[in-house]
Amino acid sequence: MLVALAAPGQGGAAEAPVVYIWLSPECPVSNRYAPELARIERDYPAVKMLRTDSLILARKYGVTMTPEVAVVDAQGRLFYRGRIDDQYVDYGKTRPAPTRRDLRIALDELSAGKRASVPRTKAFGCALITPAKTN
Repeated sequence: MLVALAAPGQGGAAEAPVVYIWLSPECPVSNRYAPELARIERDYPAVKMLRTDSLILARKYGVTMTPEVAVVDAQGRLFYRGRIDDQYVDYGKTRPAPTRRDLRIALDELSAGKRASVPRTKAFGCALITPAKTN
């Protein structure tokens, strides 16, 4: 179950990494990732998986699409931002199955104490709706 918790780096020692997930029920690509996100949550129980619609966090981490994720380490530093996997190649173009599971790779590298081999990927889906700026 995806839950809302405090931001990393604000609750004391030995916190777990956090995966912020931007999804939209109006976005068909977002909806297709629900089963994979549930599997990732099951396979990585030490990681907090948080669904968010926070535009403040989206701006902070550079998120512009749904679905898109930001993996933040226990010290509150952005480790990875981008797509969940590469099944969606471009707008309207998909693979039958992903060939690279970017979120899983990032979580494996983070848990092994490595640097992210690919810290950013381009997410495909629906634009994250942000309110118009007012003067």
